[in-house]
Amino acid sequence: MRWSLRAILGSLQLPVAALGLVVLVSTWQLFGTLEPPPTGSDGFAHGLAGFFLLLFGVAGYAIFVTGLLIPPGPGYGIEFTRKQR
Repeated sequence: MRWSLRAILGSLQLPVAALGLVVLVSTWQLFGTLEPPPTGSDGFAHGLAGFFLLLFGVAGYAIFVTGLLIPPGPGYGIEFTRKQR
């Protein structure tokens, strides 16, 4: 059986979207459990950690959206109509 490029990319739609969702949820959870900076410090390390968590969250969201934008293959993935895109 020969696979077309559309079928191969279509089979990757849901795994890529799931990866992005896992990164986004784990980043949100890590940000929620981030401890406040100790009293008397300037909070630089806390702010830097928050900044990198923000970058990871944006990257997870971008991966999730990119996964949903991959066109579905025959029998794979989530199909959107023209009005939904």
